[in-house]
Order: sequence, then structure tokens, then C-alpha cells
Amino acid sequence: MIAFNYPLRPDDARFLRKQPFEHRWRYPDAGRFLKRLLLERSRYGETSSEGAFGLAAVVLNGDTNDTRLSATLRSVALQSCPWIQCVVDADERSREELLGRCRETGILPESFTATAVDGLGAPASERTFVCFVFPGDILHPSLAHAVAVRAESDGADVVVWNDISRTGRYTFQFTRRSRLERHTLRTLSPVGPSFAVRASLLADYDGDWLGEARRGQFHLLQLWLAERNSVRWTLELDFLSVRARARASCAPAYAADRSRYRNLHGLHWKDFDFRETGDETQPYRLVPSRKPDTLGVVIPFRDQPEMTAKSALSALRQSTSFPVSVILVDNRSAASSVASIGQALDMEGFDGRYTFVAYDAPFNHSAQCNIGAGAANTDVVVMLNNDAWFHDGQALEEMGAWALVPDVATVGVRIEDEDGRLISAGLRYRRHTDASYSSPMEESADAWLARCAREASGNTFAAVAVESGKLERLGWLDAVWFPNGFNDVEFCLRARKQGYTHMYLGHLAAVHLKGRSRGASDEVRHTLRLREQYPCASGWALAQLELETRRQPARFPGRRIHSLLERVPSR
Repeated sequence: MIAFNYPLRPDDARFLRKQPFEHRWRYPDAGRFLKRLLLERSRYGETSSEGAFGLAAVVLNGDTNDTRLSATLRSVALQSCPWIQCVVDADERSREELLGRCRETGILPESFTATAVDGLGAPASERTFVCFVFPGDILHPSLAHAVAVRAESDGADVVVWNDISRTGRYTFQFTRRSRLERHTLRTLSPVGPSFAVRASLLADYDGDWLGEARRGQFHLLQLWLAERNSVRWTLELDFLSVRARARASCAPAYAADRSRYRNLHGLHWKDFDFRETGDETQPYRLVPSRKPDTLGVVIPFRDQPEMTAKSALSALRQSTSFPVSVILVDNRSAASSVASIGQALDMEGFDGRYTFVAYDAPFNHSAQCNIGAGAANTDVVVMLNNDAWFHDGQALEEMGAWALVPDVATVGVRIEDEDGRLISAGLRYRRHTDASYSSPMEESADAWLARCAREASGNTFAAVAVESGKLERLGWLDAVWFPNGFNDVEFCLRARKQGYTHMYLGHLAAVHLKGRSRGASDEVRHTLRLREQYPCASGWALAQLELETRRQPARFPGRRIHSLLERVPSR
């Protein structure tokens, strides 16, 4: 193991100050950042590393001539936790030449050593972890310490963290990851190399982990880990690495490993149909094999016959393996409007597949949805606004199937306007809630994963599917506190609090003429109620999969100095 003395050498401190870690975004003075490292190092004191935690950082493709490799090695050497082992994936000659150059230029001290991958061998302790870096990647000096704390406090076997990538001279991409979401991980690769795993688990892996890691294929290993019930998966919320290359998508490296993915389907995903898509963003999808026996679509309305009929027809025209019925909840519409809607549906041959239910009371969207859902008497209920309609002809087939998955509360689709512009890619927790009147959730307009099937923080009820039994167990929509807006937010938060997740099917779309069916109103009391009832949402906001692009602030020190990701300065 490597153990260097703190405080750092002046050049090492300058090296760390230039990296785009949190000290450069939160405060201009790097002194606090360096003090943090000193405090972390003091935790270990003179304790022997024998039998204790250890982290082996495997530097992949170490035989490259990439000049940024020396900066990567330096970031490994400067970990605040001394129990770090550097493993370079290169032959002995290339490895020694690399270390020699770094020592001559003073980038690394003479005491720095690196072993070959073969030197990993059998782990010296069950507490040994392995992580992966590529040439040009920079590890946060607190990474080894963070993994050690998670292993000690949470008993973690896998630790995942957030990372930063440079996308331009002054712009950076911040990738924030979620806790283990199996439905997302099964078809997407959101983690990449930003994780550490116990070496003993690597030894049990039935694939070639090193060969896969060399070509950037970490997804198969992560799937193998996620499907083992005994493996504890933990998320570290800090941004602990700077990646030399920004990831354009979360698509797994599917083409080269097609047979391996199909084998996983046969072993672990027997309740799902495996479908190749030909789409680069999500090469394959899993669709639950079990389908509902019946599905009802609830559409509350007041007049607006043409728009309401269009909404109902989009549901009745769906191609499904089960019968679909429509329940139209009439809130004091004119008799002529009701007759016009019925006539439009009858002309299409849907007589007998729709029902009108009267709601003779002041407008209450939650109450209308509840009455419609109760009248539907179907396995799955779909809430559909009368100013929304399905764009895809098989949306209800997949929505109904996913609604029956035991841990899924709601199933939503991509919401667009009439011109095809994205309105909502599911709901997400709002991380910045400085205003006391802001809702803890908002619609996501992030195009990064907008067309992928994945778990989401919630779904808008403009078009959503819920299993009837879950709707009853969770307590229906809250018609007292949320008669108009935010009833979908409250229901999604309530379901999440009770252990459910939400599924977003981004490859399916619905059009929504936002605000046509329900006018705007003052909902301050509703947002305050959400903040009062679900303070945990602020913590959930730190653990959701999202991408954020930030521009280097004006107070960013050393604005004209190129990052060591691009150029390693000489001493």
C-alpha cells in the first residue's frame, strides 16, 4: 500500500487546487478543501493497513502514450486514505518507463510504486475494494476515504459515486447517479466506471472482468452484482472523479456482447420479454410478460367535445391483447357536448366500449379520477386528461404490463406538445428549493434520457397507468388537499415513501395541450402541504439520475490555466 505524508508538497497542493472539484464551485478559497484532506488523513494516523480496508485503483490501458496518464497516477497517489494500491494495466517495461518519467519530473515521489494486474491476486482481506480509471481520469483525493467509510458504516459491497467531465474549455458535465434501480440498470448503463467493488466479488465473477473493463464494458459486471441479493449496493453522493471523456449516453455496449445479455435474460429476467430495438440510446428493452385482463381509461371532462373525443379515440384505437374501455367523467357538461362525444365514438364503431359517469359537483380533478377509477372495475386504470392523447398505438399494451410489476406504482410516457417539443420526461425531485412555496417535484425536461425506458422519481397524471389494487392500497388521489394541481406529485411521493418506484417509458409518447382542461390557480397551500408532508424529498433529490451542464463561474481561480486533463505542467 502507498502511504504519503500530509501536509502535501506545494506542487501537489497546486495540482489539487486546479482540479474542478467542489472547492472551485462552492468557494474560491481552496484552503478549506485542503483542510478537509488533512482531517481525513488524521483519521488513519499510524494504523497498520494489514487486514484493514484497502482500495486497488486499476489504471486501464496503461501502456498507452497518453501524456495525461501521469496526472491520473498522481491523483491515485494523493488519496487522503493511505491504504491505496496502484495497479497499472501494462507490461513491466512500459510500467517502469512510465514511473521513471513521472519520478524524474517530480510528478511522483521516489517512493511511489505500482504493481501489475497480476499482482492483485487473491485479496489480502475481504475488505479490499477495486476501482477503475482510464488515462486522463482524475480521482478525487477523498475517494478512497469515502469508499472506506461506506464499507464501514453501510457494509457496502459496491459503492457508486457521481462524476464530472469536461465538455468545453469552460463547461463541465455533472453526472448525478441514483441508488440501485434494477429496472433502469437492466437496460441502461448509467454507472460506467464510477464504482468500486469488493475484490472477493470480482474473483467470483463468471466473466472476464479485466477484458471487459479494458474496452469500457462495465455493465455486465454491474448486472451480475445487482442480481445477487446478498450484494449491498450504496451510493456516495459526492462527485469523486473527473472523467477525461464525457459519456454521450447511457447505452450499454450491446453489439459485442449480445449473447451475454440474452443469457442474462434467460437466467434472471424470465418474467420479461427481451426486445431488440435497433436504437443506439437503448439497444434492447424488457417488457413484462404478464398482461392485465382488462384496462380502463378514465377521462374527466367538461364540455370541449372535439378535444375530449380525440382523447378517448386515441385510447380505443390502441392495439392491445386485452379489452380496453373508456370511462368519461362528466363534470356538468352541456347535454349537447355529451351527445357529440358519444356520436364521435359511435361513428368509429366503439359503441359499448365507453361509459359516461356524472360528477355533479364543483370541479375536483382528484375526486373525478377516483370516481372514474372506481367505476372502471378493471385490473389497470389509466388516467388521461381530456386535453391529451396517445401518439403511439401500443402505449396501453406496455403501460398495462408494467403497471402489474409488483414494485411499480405508476407508469408514464414521454409528454410532448403538438409540435413534438418535449414537455415532460417524467417527474424529478427539485434539488434547489430556496423558495418556501416551490413544489418538491417538477417535470423533467432533460432530453438526455427522454426516449429511454427507466425508473423515474414520478410521472405526470396527464397520462399515467396504475394497477387498481395499488391505487386502493395507497389510498386514491387526495381530493381534500389536492383537488386541482399537484395531486400527481403527492401520489408519487406517497408511493415512494411506501417503498414503490415509478416507471417511465420514454419510447412511447402522448401529446398534451397543457392547461386546456384545467385553468391555472393559486396553489401555494398545496405546495406548502407537500413540503410539510414529505421533507424526505430533499434527500431523495440528491440521489436521482440526471445530467447537469455547468459553466465555469467568473470567480473560478486560474481561469486561463488549462486543466491537467489537457496538459500536465512541468515542475
